[in-house]
Amino acid sequence: MQERCLTPILHTGGVPAIEPPVLRDGDLTLRPPRPDDADAVTAACQDAAIQRWVGVPSPYRREHAESWLARCEAQAGPARW
Repeated sequence: MQERCLTPILHTGGVPAIEPPVLRDGDLTLRPPRPDDADAVTAACQDAAIQRWVGVPSPYRREHAESWLARCEAQAGPARW
């Protein structure tokens, strides 16, 4: 199964990049993934339910997270990072 970044492609030829919003509400913050999220992504993907329903590799290693985050960065384009 091919992993894909869940962040939409925000930069395509001829279309200006859109900076994705950061949403905050008290204790919760939603933002696009960043390269420094590798440890958190790796930890989250150890959960058996995530492995079952999301279809991530098992065992899920840090290099899997780094690869996924790099693809997210590439898909988002230069304005995001």
